Amino acid sequence: MATAFTSTRNYIDGPFWTPILPTDSLSPTKPPVNEKDSHAERIQILDTRRQIISQDLVRGIIEGLRSEERESPPLLLWNEPGLSLFDTVISSPDYYPARREWLLLHDSIREIVATIASGDRVIELGAGNMKKTAFFLQALQAQGKQVEYYACDVDQESLRKSLLELQCVLSSAGSTTKLHGLLGTYEDCAAWLKEHDSSSHTYVFWLGNSIANFTPSEAAEYTRAFLTSSVSMIVGLDGSQDQREIALSYEGPSNRDFILQGLTHANQLLNAEVFKLDDWGFGGRWNPAVWMHESYYIANKDLSISVYGERYEFKKGDKLRSIRSGKWPEGKAREICKEAGGILTRAWMNQEKSYGKMFTTIDGSEV
Repeated sequence: MATAFTSTRNYIDGPFWTPILPTDSLSPTKPPVNEKDSHAERIQILDTRRQIISQDLVRGIIEGLRSEERESPPLLLWNEPGLSLFDTVISSPDYYPARREWLLLHDSIREIVATIASGDRVIELGAGNMKKTAFFLQALQAQGKQVEYYACDVDQESLRKSLLELQCVLSSAGSTTKLHGLLGTYEDCAAWLKEHDSSSHTYVFWLGNSIANFTPSEAAEYTRAFLTSSVSMIVGLDGSQDQREIALSYEGPSNRDFILQGLTHANQLLNAEVFKLDDWGFGGRWNPAVWMHESYYIANKDLSISVYGERYEFKKGDKLRSIRSGKWPEGKAREICKEAGGILTRAWMNQEKSYGKMFTTIDGSEV
């Protein structure tokens, strides 16, 4: 199903999250990074990172290995090679979420962007699919609306390339939209947003079902972090409950390549071949307790791995969770909004009403 909701937030709490950290090893620097490319003269990338990155991601690997339900940091997947492999995933004919999202966008884009006024600020969490972003911004341009656009991403090179691609598309269409980059995590972006209030309204775009990589409770916390009286969210959610099509979308050969790349990235961060790729397989399952599909690394044999002198044992068939993807119908989305302190006020659905994409506007306008 495809819907969208608006939620009203009465107040914002202080920091509550365990940070999800960028993947590169550079320490945060406050001065903006100005792109020198002749096509990017107007693009400014602001470094919003608050921590040294690689050390904290390594810590996440170790904590995941120590935990009772073993897991690896999902952010291992989202370096530049991972983003390229994910493009292959979403191009697969079996990957239904991408198709349904585009169909919903084509059917509802005018109504969705009608909620945004000229002069508003748009911040997108994740900068992977600039075609989708260009579609939004061109729809705003068609309605005579001028906005300022910020893309937030953890990988500096991917962020730079995505903004250049977007600028090229928009320039050819005669758009004068101002483009900016925010280098950092979702948490970094939320902190930056609180410190850089705007006289205009801000819309946070969280598309592609990315919010559902977190559990429902975590998703509510992230939503709560962004909402203020001057911030709204437009969120894409996948509500499919068809386990067959979910398995086809998330357990194919391209998914395997995408997930296993996370082990290569872990080895790079650990400066050792801790995870030998031949020792691990890939699998997935539906977890009804959290309404989520879960992807795993699966030990091909009994393993004993060492990280900084500490050993971790795996029996053949033992699982190490990589990433989850929630499938939340409108009722579940309303529960998440309520837990975030908000109210779902607007939903755009596809024809199935029970499958596909949900676009959700969460509005914190009532203080």
